[in-house]
Amino acid sequence: MSRSNHRPFFPYIALVGVLNCCSMGYLAAAETASSTKLPELGSVASPSEQFRIAERYIKGVGVESNPELGMQWLRLAAAQQYPKALYELAFHYEHGIDTKQDTNKAINLYKQAASLGYMDSSI
Repeated sequence: MSRSNHRPFFPYIALVGVLNCCSMGYLAAAETASSTKLPELGSVASPSEQFRIAERYIKGVGVESNPELGMQWLRLAAAQQYPKALYELAFHYEHGIDTKQDTNKAINLYKQAASLGYMDSSI
């Protein structure tokens, strides 16, 4: 084998180092820090985006956990008949998570989600 056909091993080692940094969370931490600024309540028209913002606040993903604000975003998305938001809101009411337990509201919301084709709501 001639030396001119031999590829240096160093680039592969560098690539492994970068991949290890990613898996160790170094880049994920930088991404999280840059994504902490979310839109103001009501400034986003898309119910699917409202739902994603609600989840982030409720679960504290990329932002400080704020279930009260997350529930406001969730109610906003549900008011626009977003099936996944209706289902999640129903679940919260059913179990009294981040809101007062209300079985009647939960049932009505589950029915709305099911009528819009959300299969998890089917009885």
